[in-house]
Parts: sequence; structure tokens; C-alpha cells
Amino acid sequence: MDKIRCGVIGVGAMGRNHALFIKESQTGELVSLCDIDRNVLKRAAERFQVEKIYTDFHEMLKDTSFDMVSICLPHYLHSSVAVEAMKTGKHVLTEKPIAINLKEADKMIETAKEKNVKLGVAEEHRYSGQIQLAKKWIREGKIGKVYLCSCTERFGGWKLRQWGWRSKKELIGGEALSIRDITPLILSVM
Repeated sequence: MDKIRCGVIGVGAMGRNHALFIKESQTGELVSLCDIDRNVLKRAAERFQVEKIYTDFHEMLKDTSFDMVSICLPHYLHSSVAVEAMKTGKHVLTEKPIAINLKEADKMIETAKEKNVKLGVAEEHRYSGQIQLAKKWIREGKIGKVYLCSCTERFGGWKLRQWGWRSKKELIGGEALSIRDITPLILSVM
């Protein structure tokens, strides 16, 4: 089986995770990286031994040496970058959430259909033990009917510069439920 040649746009924390998973997978080959921060990009390129690097994703998408791109950017950029990538014939995996609103998500889905490419969202937590256990307990009626789920996003340990876009509703759209947030919820209903 041929490996899927992959690029990653945004090699901050999540992007480095995507790069690592691609690098360690048996089906993927990491061939290209992009980030606007040259220092972050250089460190990632050295760590993952990637020669093709870009500071402009438009330039990166002109590169025909890869088939799929992981988009690990702030939420408000997911849709526009994904649509542009799919228009170049690239398959796309974007970090969660898919987009900051339904209109942008719909545009992504329409473009994927139009261009006959795959579009995926990294929703890996749905397969974690805690989430699967919560689903099982709900299905079995062990915790009763769930009317409300509350969670808090924690930014501990993040550099202050990362608060910027995350502190503006129009840029963040929505947030994803993390494992560390649902564990107390599960334990509180036991």
C-alpha cells in the first residue's frame, strides 16, 4: 500500500502532535510543514526531519508532492484554509471544531463534495476510555437521563500569546470538551 503523503499547516502544540502521529504511522508520510513563526517552523522541521517548509500556506498548497493536509490553526482559520486546500485537490483533516459557525462548516463540506476529496475533523476524544464509559453508563441508564453537561476550558500552562484569539467569541466559535473536563463530571454522578 502506498503511503499518504501529508503536510501540516500550523506546527504549534497540536500541529506537532499531528506531525508526530503522521511520522509514526504506517500509512502516512510527512513531507511538508507550514507555520508563520519561522523559529517554530525550523524546530519542527528539524525534529521531524522535513525539508519542505513554508511560512505561507498559499505557497505550500501549490506543492504537488503531498496529498493531504492537517490544519492545526486557530478555529477562525479552519474553514478558509480548508476550502483553499480542497480546491487544490488536497484531502483535509482539521482540528476541532470544524469551523466557527454552521455556514463555514457547510462551505467546507460542499467544497469537499465538489472537489471529490475527503474532509475530516480530529475528534479523537470520542474514542477515549472516559467518553466511551460515559456513553455506556448513559446507554445502560446507570446515571439517569442527562439533561445538562457542564465543562470548563482550562488554559493552564499555555503561553499568554495563545490567549489572544481564544478570548474572542467571534474567533473561537465553540470549544471542544476535553477529557480532563468530563472526568469530574462523570465522577460527580457516580
